[in-house]
Amino acid sequence: MCAKRVADRIVPLVCDTKSGTHHIRNIAVIAHVDHGKTTLTDSLCVKAGLIGSANGRRYMDSRPDEQDRTITIKSSSVSMPFAVPSQWLEPKTEARMREEKIQAEDWKKASKSPSPSRKNASRYDSSKPIQWRKFLESKQDAEAKTQTKTMLVNLIDSPGHADFTSEVSAALRLTDGAVVVMDCAKGVCVQTRTVVRQALTERVRPVAFLNKLDKMFTRWPSDPETCYRALEKGVQDLNIAIGANEEGVMGKSCTVWPQNGSVGFGSGLQGWGFTLRDFARIYHDRHGISERKMMKKLWGEHFYDPKRKKWSTTRTKNNIRGFCWFVLRPITNLYNACISGDASKIAKWTKRVCLDGKIPEGLKSDKLFAYVIKQWMPAANALVEMIAVHLPSPVEAAEYRLPVVYSGPQDDECARAIKKCDPDGPLMLCISKMVPSAPEGSVGAMRFWAFGRIFSGTLRPGDQVRILSSDYIPGRKHGSCVRPAPSVSILMGARKAAVGAAGPGAVVAVGGIDRFMRKRATLTTSQVAHSFAGMRLTAAAVVRTAVHMDSKQKGGREKLALALNALEQSDPLVKVVRSKESGEFIVCACGSLHLEICIKDLKGFLGSKALGLIVSDPIVSYRETLAGPAESVISKSPNGHNRLHVKAKPLDREIVKAVTDPESGSSLSDPMVLADDKKRARALVSELGWNPTSAKKVWSLSTGESVDAANLLADESKGAQHLHEVKEAIIDGFHQGLYEGAIAGEPLSGVHLSIEDVKLHGDSAHRGSRQIGSMAKGALYAAQLEAGTRILEPVFLVSVSAAKEAEANVYKALHKAGASIVDANAAQGMVDIKAHLPVRMSTTFPQDLSSETRGEAQADMVFSHWDYVKGDPHIEGTEARMLVDAIRKRKGMTVDLPKSQPTKKRASK
Repeated sequence: MCAKRVADRIVPLVCDTKSGTHHIRNIAVIAHVDHGKTTLTDSLCVKAGLIGSANGRRYMDSRPDEQDRTITIKSSSVSMPFAVPSQWLEPKTEARMREEKIQAEDWKKASKSPSPSRKNASRYDSSKPIQWRKFLESKQDAEAKTQTKTMLVNLIDSPGHADFTSEVSAALRLTDGAVVVMDCAKGVCVQTRTVVRQALTERVRPVAFLNKLDKMFTRWPSDPETCYRALEKGVQDLNIAIGANEEGVMGKSCTVWPQNGSVGFGSGLQGWGFTLRDFARIYHDRHGISERKMMKKLWGEHFYDPKRKKWSTTRTKNNIRGFCWFVLRPITNLYNACISGDASKIAKWTKRVCLDGKIPEGLKSDKLFAYVIKQWMPAANALVEMIAVHLPSPVEAAEYRLPVVYSGPQDDECARAIKKCDPDGPLMLCISKMVPSAPEGSVGAMRFWAFGRIFSGTLRPGDQVRILSSDYIPGRKHGSCVRPAPSVSILMGARKAAVGAAGPGAVVAVGGIDRFMRKRATLTTSQVAHSFAGMRLTAAAVVRTAVHMDSKQKGGREKLALALNALEQSDPLVKVVRSKESGEFIVCACGSLHLEICIKDLKGFLGSKALGLIVSDPIVSYRETLAGPAESVISKSPNGHNRLHVKAKPLDREIVKAVTDPESGSSLSDPMVLADDKKRARALVSELGWNPTSAKKVWSLSTGESVDAANLLADESKGAQHLHEVKEAIIDGFHQGLYEGAIAGEPLSGVHLSIEDVKLHGDSAHRGSRQIGSMAKGALYAAQLEAGTRILEPVFLVSVSAAKEAEANVYKALHKAGASIVDANAAQGMVDIKAHLPVRMSTTFPQDLSSETRGEAQADMVFSHWDYVKGDPHIEGTEARMLVDAIRKRKGMTVDLPKSQPTKKRASK
């Protein structure tokens, strides 16, 4: 009922497409796993009225396995209304933006503010208790008189585990701002840097919330300076991560500072939080300075002498840091009063924060502290202010986000509408993921909601829309169709609410169109629209398993095919391929946990048929690449009437990095750029310094979404007849050959294949697509054998945190697993060790680490890069050869490796 009442308030806001988008904030909550973002989100849900109380409910985790594991697996969305002062939502003029930029520079330089005069300083007597009650009552009166507006927050809670980074990418594509949640004791972790990089790649502006501050009072109960240092280091490390990925095209800097209110502190589990602005509002009048200057004094090298009542920028024996004295001291006093059970002190505090003794019976110690401080400083208030003041509205973010989200010309009618968030312009709706809508087990009727955001135009139920697939290229018929959109809804966690219309900025779920798209798509009403740019996924599908149905299961194979199709559609990253050797289906995932969840979902899609599902042990994906250059080789078509002359060499690492690494910043990592001949050529020239003539000769670079690798096909022939007629067939054959290498049947990566010459039959009937495709595939096979092969394996970046006493045992576990140490840091009795670990050795590593350290160490693993397996796979006894033999045995291939033929004239494979 709570969700229904909130939906009744939100639907009119969504349907009102004429009021602009200044009152809308589209945000994602991002964090490292177990840093508390979902429990923090609960406080917003309570304030919005979706739930009565949080109490660790995890409202956004709607799946049973999410509740059981206490981690988020799938990103989920909720729309919430909040009443805020109208000035928070006013459009930002150029003058205001310039002022904010100047202020940001001031905060960054930590400028010194002048000390208040003795007259003003004497107004504050530190020996007397602060009149919290008077301030809170005056604050409530001011809020009652303030003119307010309703802010619509479309929030997406995303996973924090490294295996589900594709869900984070899908969420960030639809948002303009992000709340980065950090455990203040652990600080910036591996996945924190990853999600920050993902956010800034999508040009999403961040704010920060340092969570689990309640732990500080038990960890450093009598040392506020150490607590401050830990918080300061967290902010500094986060800004380093932001600075390393910031492009400088989003107006003012994206770095976050406590002094300007873009950093919050608190405890999501206990539901309390604050920004420095909350305390500056209390103190600034007493010190005779402005609120902004008071905020500066509450952070950084600003110290206060309680006896002399003076500020200083240098530390002495008698003064105390402003943050420790004015922020931590009151909270610590309240905490100590609650822990000690001192009734008189507790009564004073409850009176100060306007509770007047209204405390539920039975509350003691930590629970009493949590209750009182939540009434004093609700976390939701701090979050709402940060979201409204520091994160942009859709129209403010549209101009600098347009080049990232839209693949078409930046001045066509669709781009102009997106930039203005025009409700009367052409519809441009970006679908970033599919959300299951049918109950588990109904495989034949499995349906999905298309989840996305409207960037321009208005969508109403029943409207006819063009559906453009993720690989749609303007001018081609493939990848587009026109269908009606039967239903439009907004998501409220696990629930949905239908709307009659939705305009720019709305995050919606469209029903009834899932059978006309796969994972991602573009909905538009324009005839000249390009699709939205492809998302840059930071993870690769490096772990896989084979699945098949028991032969006794009637109709099992057909049901399995349908269920696998549903699984692939429901996950932004998972891939399903079919083994040519065994006929089994191969499910490819990001890591062991991701694979486990995929198999669980697959069983859910199968329903009663899941009993007949047979799943193999997880296996690791590998890549084959060239050991060196190959001389000119010849391949014949099966009918013997056509010949293809090619040469091959390893692809330049610079190109491989540009295509496969989203961190490279190259536009070549965008699938839409790779698929467009002109855009690809321009990128090669401008970004990698290629000769324009050579860039135009490139026919293919990479192979789309099916293989996360970089391979190049170029035409260097001269005067070849009929070549343009068979171009597409050669490209298709090249792509087919890349899926299975010559010696292990693993996908190829890092291959540069050049066409030297082609001899084609004069009759087109003898040079059909099958003949030419088979010939091109055979040419690639022969070139690989001629050049020699090396094996590439995926490598994890492992980050281990442990107590200093367990450091030796951590190194022992890493050495046992064959890891190579990258970095090691020790601070505050803890040690952080980073190492590169081959994925094939990672299966037992968590158990070995726990055993060696007796559970005192925690490891996080995230995909890092591909690296060579030691040794030549063609030489007996090498590590690479033993690995190849194991792969061939598993796939049912012959033991002997294929060998290069002595003559250069080879028939196709």
